[in-house]
Amino acid sequence: MSKSTINIGKNLKRIRKMRKISLQKMAEETKMSYSYLSGLENDKHSISLTNLARIADFLGVDVIQILEVDERKPEFFDARFIEDFLLVSECDSRNVSLYFYNLPPKETFPKDLLSHENKESRIFYLQSGSIVFMYDGIKRSINKGQGVKIPIDKEHIIKAKNKPVKLIVLEC
Repeated sequence: MSKSTINIGKNLKRIRKMRKISLQKMAEETKMSYSYLSGLENDKHSISLTNLARIADFLGVDVIQILEVDERKPEFFDARFIEDFLLVSECDSRNVSLYFYNLPPKETFPKDLLSHENKESRIFYLQSGSIVFMYDGIKRSINKGQGVKIPIDKEHIIKAKNKPVKLIVLEC
C-alpha cells in the first residue's frame, strides 16, 4: 500500500476511538452490523457513499475527514524557556494568537474554545503539570517544559493528568 492510498478503515477507527465510541454503539446507532463495521475498519470490506455519509453523520465529521490522506505528524519539543518555545513555533508574528489556559485535573481541553481562522498550526506548551496527548493513533505524555505542534485542522485530545495544568497555546 503506497503512502498516498486512502485508508478509510484506519481513518474510521481513529475517529471513532478519538470520540470514545465503541464499535457496538456505532453499529447500533448506524443500524449497520458489528461484523461489517469491524471488517470495514480492518480493510476487509468496501463501503458505499450512502454508508460512508451515514457513518460520517454519526461521528459528527465531514466525509472528507474520513477520506483524507494526511501525512502530517505532530512535532514534539522540549523548551525550558519561553524564547525556545517561540522559536519552535516558526510563526509569522503578524498572524499569531496567544492564549493562556488553566486545565483542571483530569479535564479535557475544550475543542471549540479557540478560534483558528486563517491559522495552520496549534502549539501547546506546558508551564506546569502533565497531559495525555492523543492524535491520529498516537498517545503520549507531555510534561512541564515540553510541548507539541500540530496541524490546526487535525482532531486531537489533550487531557490533564492528576494535577492542574497551565498551558500556553499558540495558533499561527
